[in-house]
Amino acid sequence: MTYLVLSTFPANGSGNSGDALITKSLIQLIHKVKGYKQIDVKRLAEEDIDQVQDFSKYKAVIFAGFAPKVDGAGLAPRYRNRYLQEAVKRSIPVFVFGSGWTVYPGNVNQSKRLRLADDEKELLVRTFGYTGESLQKNVFSTRDQPTERLLTKNDVKTYGTIGDCALFDVDQLFTKPKLPESIQKVAVSMPHNSAHFLFAYELAKAIKKDFSCDVSLTLHSKWSKKRMALWGKDDIPLIDLAGGAKKLSHYKNYDLHVGFRLHGHIWFLRNRKPSLLLGEDGRGFGHLQTFRGLGGSVVPKHYLDHTLERIEVKDPLYQTMKKSLPDFDPLEMMKEEIIAGYPVTKRTLEQIDRLWVKKMEPMLRMLPD
Repeated sequence: MTYLVLSTFPANGSGNSGDALITKSLIQLIHKVKGYKQIDVKRLAEEDIDQVQDFSKYKAVIFAGFAPKVDGAGLAPRYRNRYLQEAVKRSIPVFVFGSGWTVYPGNVNQSKRLRLADDEKELLVRTFGYTGESLQKNVFSTRDQPTERLLTKNDVKTYGTIGDCALFDVDQLFTKPKLPESIQKVAVSMPHNSAHFLFAYELAKAIKKDFSCDVSLTLHSKWSKKRMALWGKDDIPLIDLAGGAKKLSHYKNYDLHVGFRLHGHIWFLRNRKPSLLLGEDGRGFGHLQTFRGLGGSVVPKHYLDHTLERIEVKDPLYQTMKKSLPDFDPLEMMKEEIIAGYPVTKRTLEQIDRLWVKKMEPMLRMLPD
């Protein structure tokens, strides 16, 4: 019994450790739920289908993430559709674990109104079926409710929202949350958006001053040598965690996370620790909407509430929004959470536990034996 897992981790590109954590987590979950299986892994952006020696041996082709392409948006990972089409041609069951959209800013209005690109919709409908049809052997799930809504509005059949694979560590689900009484060490993850680098730095300094604790800035994707050399802010350590899921274990000695990277936020929740997320786009804000998590969108509310369509990168409004700062104070929000006894964190962890029982574990059991 062999499965093929397809990863979005760009090892030779940005080295995004969050993508690596998704893939590693999914493989661990498959082994835990289905017993030991032989699993081959290919990277969708870097390894073409001709690098698979014997495609026919696979009992399932499994996507660890899958970003639906909306009308006018960029391309999917380079070889994604080739793997999908080859599996369908060979009648090998296809499972998508946790599709998530990357639309900016990723609000509710967009999830209701945006259209999938015509070729994307045709591919997904042909593979997974129309909304209303009985579930086929191919199963498509989402990691947040806005992505589920987007697909449903575009008539694509889904299993529903299962959450991000990286949220679930079966050895930690249902265990007591690790909620610190005093804050000794805090991680502030750096944003994708360079316009917010200084905001993250100032936030780290404010946390260090307010809590009288150790604070580090962390990178989940590679910075060029030139950018690292130009940073020049030595009062707050800048720690490079890009390159793989193991790098994120650096967080094990931290009490909490306040930052921009979704999988920094998810790593702490997975390990039953508190985290506040500053959502940069649909991925982060979609997660917060789904789990009613601690944090908010970096995009100010007056933009977030009224953006109806996809915003072109060249649009002046896009540039204005990308340079805007959040209209809430993340430090004050975190302090309120701590003083109140971490109610939002507890609620989010309970929702993650419920989602495991209701959706994620049952979908894993659907994989062919």
